[in-house]
Amino acid sequence: MFRYFIFSVLALFLVASAACSASKDLLRQADDMALSGKTEQAAKMYIQADNAEPGSTQGHCRAGDLYLRSSRPKDAFRVFSQAAERDRNSKCVMLGLARAHIELDNTKFAYDAIHALKTKHPEDPKVVYLEGLCLYRQDRTDEALVLFQRAVGMDSGFGEAHLKIGDVFFSRGMYQEALQAYSLAARAAQHEVQALIQIGRIYILQQQPKRGLVALRKAVAMDRSNAWGQLYLGEALMHDQQIDKAISAFQQALHLNPKMGQAHVRLGQIYEGNMFSERAYRSFSQAVRVDPECFEGYLNLARLQLDRNQKNLARRSLRYALKLRPDCVACRIYLARLQIEARQYKRAVSLLEDILRVDYQNHQAHFLLGKAYLGLGDIERATLEYNALALANEEELANTLYELIQRKNRKP
Repeated sequence: MFRYFIFSVLALFLVASAACSASKDLLRQADDMALSGKTEQAAKMYIQADNAEPGSTQGHCRAGDLYLRSSRPKDAFRVFSQAAERDRNSKCVMLGLARAHIELDNTKFAYDAIHALKTKHPEDPKVVYLEGLCLYRQDRTDEALVLFQRAVGMDSGFGEAHLKIGDVFFSRGMYQEALQAYSLAARAAQHEVQALIQIGRIYILQQQPKRGLVALRKAVAMDRSNAWGQLYLGEALMHDQQIDKAISAFQQALHLNPKMGQAHVRLGQIYEGNMFSERAYRSFSQAVRVDPECFEGYLNLARLQLDRNQKNLARRSLRYALKLRPDCVACRIYLARLQIEARQYKRAVSLLEDILRVDYQNHQAHFLLGKAYLGLGDIERATLEYNALALANEEELANTLYELIQRKNRKP
């Protein structure tokens, strides 16, 4: 009887060991698939790994995290909800559900999940970070920054928190502080690619494309399936005057993500710079077709439509652009041009005066305002706009406006 008992225990142990080994093998295979960009296959294999080991949620958590990194929060929520049915008290599952709620803008449910986590794990840096992320998504960046910094104070190797600190500083134009945060984030393998992309973006903005290329080439070499990495690599190449290579990078970005309007915009700008205006027009049109929220696509399209005297199309493009960015000065300048051409001088004056109250150094606004005043027959005020341009040494605009004033003076 005793021998039978020992044999049964040994048999159960061997079965459990075999299941555990099978689960680990599946997890390793799924990790390799995820690194190769095979998101769906990897997620299925992660879940298979849990099915091979009853009660485990490790595979579900990895699948959920993969979906979150792939900007698929609905799938992440589905997987974490399935994991909760297996183990509702798992910290990994609770963290995943909270993160999915944040990504889905379910603020109330996100706070409920975070509150439950804080009750059980008050000093966990991931919980502190998620609370900060919730605030960040509500544009409460000052409060969010405090929590992100608290999280990295608790865990100096917390790459995602460093990344978000960098994002806060980046949005404020504090590029040195952002570089420092992104450099710390890059030390964490899981976030190295995104951190390198952001470092490359900063160098592009600082007009140091060669330094940007170093970071972006490294990011793309690590993850060739990252469309944003390809896009910003193209931008760095474009600024470095490596036009053919830039075109290839933008085309690769579109191959990875056909709905990336920004890549079409950059191709359009290259075509326009090389005097291929028809190809540029098609690229800008394609940008807003594949991505209805591509602001730069509408803005560039409106500019070309104005040059082609396609006034109604330009108005429509500007309307979409202003819907996306109501404070866009360039859009309002173009709109003022249309109003002047339509002899809606009072509306143009009102619009341009509003622009100059905020940005008095906007020379194009001074020039158009002078034209609008001339349309109203107010030569005195038009002359004041000429004086503003002359004092700013804007000779071309000043001379053009002067000629218009002289012509108006000569009329009986």
